[in-house]
Amino acid sequence: MKLVNTIESFVGALTAVNELLKEKGHAQMSCIDLISLVLIRQHGQDGIGKIGKMRGVSTAAITGNIDSLEEKLLVTRTTPKEDRRKVLVSFSPLGEEVLTAASAALDEQ
Repeated sequence: MKLVNTIESFVGALTAVNELLKEKGHAQMSCIDLISLVLIRQHGQDGIGKIGKMRGVSTAAITGNIDSLEEKLLVTRTTPKEDRRKVLVSFSPLGEEVLTAASAALDEQ
């Protein structure tokens, strides 16, 4: 029953996020997008390679997911001057708003 409740909470958060994005005229998010956003919040300054490892996907796969999030104006990428091989991901204002909406929806559960 706990797993069902967790899934229902996640779906509720995703629904709230997609309603917000729709109101603002932006593309909808997938479950994978939302999971990636949460991981970026926790580990974005560690680089996208670490986020890919946490999701259990290749660097190429997570790069494609980050491309999608960037196209949706949810994140931005930067490369530190001291290590040009590393790519850091941070939130745009819309990305922050989306995570706030997701957190609020989860708190309501």
